[in-house]
Amino acid sequence: MLPAAEKTLDIYFIDVEGGQATLLVTPDKQSMLIDTGWPGFGDRDADRIVKVAKKAGLKKIGRASCRERV
Repeated sequence: MLPAAEKTLDIYFIDVEGGQATLLVTPDKQSMLIDTGWPGFGDRDADRIVKVAKKAGLKKIGRASCRERV
């Protein structure tokens, strides 16, 4: 049996309009957001992402990957 890792890669799945955003956070707090949700909706998606980023201990998100909505 392997000992538990002291530091982990944390993955957060965030419910956004039309699917989910995924936030990856490394042990040294580097981060990447995949899919940012939709603009509008009273900033609903952005607010959800910010809430999770703060919970993860982030002050900002390092990189983001957005797909074009058609």
